[in-house]
Amino acid sequence: MVAHLVWDQGVAGSSPVIPTIFKIHIMAYVILKETQMINQKVTVLVNDSEGIPMEFDTLEGAEKIAKLFETNSLTGNKYTVKQLM
Repeated sequence: MVAHLVWDQGVAGSSPVIPTIFKIHIMAYVILKETQMINQKVTVLVNDSEGIPMEFDTLEGAEKIAKLFETNSLTGNKYTVKQLM
């Protein structure tokens, strides 16, 4: 025996009652490099060896690498960390 309910009884059907897609907001940080090019200051995004922008999950991780880059810069480049929105 199978029970059948009428449409207006408001029972959840095959469509989920709770949304299955959740927006996950993850903070990402990038490193910017201030450098001198043809007597002009420019700011560029720091990329990895494949040309892909370096992204970090934590501010601390990005700051650590930015400090390492700045310490090892032979030309006095400045590195700053920016949060992606």
